[in-house]
Amino acid sequence: MPVLREPTREEYTTLDPQAFWSTFVLPRLIRIEGISSRDETGVIMRARQTLDDELAAMHLVMCFLRTRRNALSAVSALPAEVLARIFEFYAALQPPASDDERPLGWIELTHVCRLWRDTAMQFPSLWSDICFDLGPQWAEAMLARTKEAPVSLRRRLAWAPNRSMNIISEHMRHTRELSLVGPLDVLERYIRTLPSPPRTLEIMELGTDYSDFLITRVVNFKLPEAKAGGMSFAFASSPGS
Repeated sequence: MPVLREPTREEYTTLDPQAFWSTFVLPRLIRIEGISSRDETGVIMRARQTLDDELAAMHLVMCFLRTRRNALSAVSALPAEVLARIFEFYAALQPPASDDERPLGWIELTHVCRLWRDTAMQFPSLWSDICFDLGPQWAEAMLARTKEAPVSLRRRLAWAPNRSMNIISEHMRHTRELSLVGPLDVLERYIRTLPSPPRTLEIMELGTDYSDFLITRVVNFKLPEAKAGGMSFAFASSPGS
């Protein structure tokens, strides 16, 4: 393999891109020169790790170049507030779990580029409509990104994992809207375990779900006084119940 001279600082900006990167990378691979698939397993594994490390480093460089390129696009000139407002409109049109083919909904915007992701992370209100249909992990991630901003929690209680129920209880302190739907006995039992409603709570909706045929008639259900606290709420039941 010929000895390659490292380019000078002045040559960095004048070299052809392919020539520059070849010149820059190839010397890094001298230590695995001559290794083939016929060598011992340990030697091959170390060579592969070396290549994987180089690929990982190159991936970071490519990410930096893409970020720099995206910064030159017209949309990057928009103020963060304007971009976040556009995200809000799109979030209303494409909420998470509303499309089987694109389950993340509007959250996919955060995968477009670093600027869009950073912008979304700067505005807690974007994450305030918590989605449980993607699983407890996504619900927890969205709640973390709200940074204690008022949130809307909507959950179907039938067959909901305990972790989802615990999440609701843990975040009642900054809940603005709470909507729970489920079999009446489950609904009543769960409501009694919730903390007292915080001052941030503006709407509380309780609904029965008879689709699982566990309940065949409506019985009287009174919201505990500690949960009502002078707050108005809606209790909905299925049509014809």
